[in-house]
Amino acid sequence: MRLGEVAKAFSGYAFKSISFADSGIPVIKIKNIKLGYINLTDVQYVDEAFLSIDEKFHVKAGDILISLTGSHLTQPGSVVGRIAIHSQSNGLCLLNQRAGKIVVTDQNRCDPKYLFFRLTTEESRYSIASMAYGAANQANISPSQVESLEISLPPLITQQKISSILSAYDDLIENNTRRIKILEEMAQRIYREWFVHFRFPGHENMKMVESELELIPEGWDVKRLEELVENKKFSIVDGPFGTQLHSNEYTTKGIPVVRVINLSYEGHFIDDDLVYITEEKFQTLIRSAIYPDDILLAKTGATIGKLALFPSKLGKGLITSSVLKISPDKKKYNTFYIYNFIKNLSDKKYWEKISLGTTRPSLTLSDVKDIKLLEPPNEIVKTFHSMVEPFYDSLQNLELKNKTLRQTRDLLLPKLVSGKIDVSNLDIDVGAIDA
Repeated sequence: MRLGEVAKAFSGYAFKSISFADSGIPVIKIKNIKLGYINLTDVQYVDEAFLSIDEKFHVKAGDILISLTGSHLTQPGSVVGRIAIHSQSNGLCLLNQRAGKIVVTDQNRCDPKYLFFRLTTEESRYSIASMAYGAANQANISPSQVESLEISLPPLITQQKISSILSAYDDLIENNTRRIKILEEMAQRIYREWFVHFRFPGHENMKMVESELELIPEGWDVKRLEELVENKKFSIVDGPFGTQLHSNEYTTKGIPVVRVINLSYEGHFIDDDLVYITEEKFQTLIRSAIYPDDILLAKTGATIGKLALFPSKLGKGLITSSVLKISPDKKKYNTFYIYNFIKNLSDKKYWEKISLGTTRPSLTLSDVKDIKLLEPPNEIVKTFHSMVEPFYDSLQNLELKNKTLRQTRDLLLPKLVSGKIDVSNLDIDVGAIDA
């Protein structure tokens, strides 16, 4: 049947650029729609007054979203027609134009969760993207084209069983994501308590003295960031310039290349859109190599100030010219101290203020090397490191589990939807699972 027989597709609300703000109600744009999920790490907001717009532009848990603009099939990470489902943890959002929503209108024939999984199969994604018109980087599809998509639906009870099986994976991923957020918040809270409000262990007996950074505890020093890294010559560097790295040199496996798209203002490392180069190419660009727990910082344009810790699971990698790395002095156990210091500066205006350029601000290596920060006594930094290191270990383990869960779910998905795995005889209490 045609999708339009059981569902309705429509585009989001046409917000004006002057309406966007730094806080308020999140607005989902096409860039926030990833393959299977919504990513709000780089989101814009509008005033709560916009909640009065038609409720069809509200996005709630379980809503199916689609990118109506994107690239052609040659670029999977940004391809037009990406399908995602809005999770409970994202809360209430609003929908921007060119980000679409698909609403099931006949739930007697079509289970909404099943439809989401059906649309995320490679077959459906290819069919949707093949309808697109326009340039390679600006391909478009209309809601009516989405509704014209031909789909096959098994009996409703079979749909519900399949969606219940696959939803179990998504529920685990959602739970792990919440735990990751809590761990990040705990680390930042301890950092601010100790190094911003100076309520560290033993602070009661500490005398405060004047410094170029106002009052600080006696015995603490003010240093340039360059003085706290492992090796001044190679510990704050940026990626290759000019003709040293081209997109046509990217491969499907090998050494990961970190681009701005892999960073976020919250500090998440996003590995969904990783690209790779060969070991041979990596060796020619060794100056821009990165290793576990290097701090990565976006240095140009609209993304300035995005950051992440390079995860240990990837071993080593390379940064592009729009990213720079900071390698803390691991002998001083100050990796998580410096990372949280930079994360605490995550106000984009701060980075724009210290950078060069007006229309397109850009951080230079000297901008970053000259950032002033406190150097507490090493025993305090080491104690902080020992407290938060388990948080980051658990965080990376949870991210790895989520990746494994997604891979397993994605392997099951086409087999379940195509009927290669028969669920008709499975004793699944659909009502109990949904509850």
